Amino acid sequence: MILQLLRLMRQQLLASVFDHLPLTDYVVPRTLSKFGERAFPYADPAAWNRLPDHIRHQFTPATFRRHLKTFLFAVVFNTTWNF
Repeated sequence: MILQLLRLMRQQLLASVFDHLPLTDYVVPRTLSKFGERAFPYADPAAWNRLPDHIRHQFTPATFRRHLKTFLFAVVFNTTWNF
């Protein structure tokens, strides 16, 4: 019971902290070729910046993964989801 209460308090504290943090985009380095755009230092921040804000703002890896999978399925299968 006390552990559940402490977990709930921790989640509320984290939620209040994260609500005030701005969602910033990563800086994508400039490349001189298409080959450079496939490199991880370019592709990773570019892919992260293209994600919708509601996906980037998840608190736990499990919820992030669930929202990311839903988003990617919607993109691949051209379905209309209310994001």
